[in-house]
Amino acid sequence: MTKEEIRARLWKDAKYAVNSFSEHLIYETLGELRMAVDLKAVSYQEVSDIDSYLIHDHLNNGKYMREVEKQYK
Repeated sequence: MTKEEIRARLWKDAKYAVNSFSEHLIYETLGELRMAVDLKAVSYQEVSDIDSYLIHDHLNNGKYMREVEKQYK
């Protein structure tokens, strides 16, 4: 896989996780992202926007996380 294909796959997984309101899928996607960086398939700078999208825009967003919690009730 090329770096562009890896980035595209990570974005697809990130958007799916967010749109599914699944905290588990978000953490799974973060794991995929970190594994890709650890394996040096991509650099962190190349995927930092995806990391920020998942962590800062969603996991650290109280309004979004309340919606996630509603899915489990």
